[in-house]
Parts: sequence; structure tokens; C-alpha cells
Amino acid sequence: MNLPRRFWEARFALIQGNGKEVIRKYLSEGRYMTGEGLLIWGGYGVGKSAAAAVALMELRRRGYSSLFVDSYDLVQKIL
Repeated sequence: MNLPRRFWEARFALIQGNGKEVIRKYLSEGRYMTGEGLLIWGGYGVGKSAAAAVALMELRRRGYSSLFVDSYDLVQKIL
């Protein structure tokens, strides 16, 4: 899963703004089962990584594999 240790205990209560409902809807509608991804964006320090961690942990609880990739690391691998 490659999730940083600081997010291992991430919970929905940590998510700010409408992100909580967007992730709940994504999970409850089973969009991940069709291969549909989830893009999380926003400014620095608004909780994007925590929101991604919550989604990943929930998918893991449901028996799915998942991968956390930091955007900086992703860009470095592409280049």
C-alpha cells in the first residue's frame, strides 16, 4: 500500500470540507469496482493526503489492494 506511517490511523473525521462526502459517495457507489479513479486536489496543507489515506484504508478493509503515491514521487518516476 506504501502509505506513510503518519496516515495509518486516518479516519473520516480528519477530512475537511466537502471531501468527506465526495469520498463517501465514491466508496458507497462502488465506483472503484469499475476502475474509476479518484482525483484529490487542493492547496498546500488542506488534507489531500489524509483524505487519500482514508479512502485507501477503507478499500483495504474491503479486501482491495491500493497504492499511495506522493505526487512528487510520481513526477520523478515519469521523468
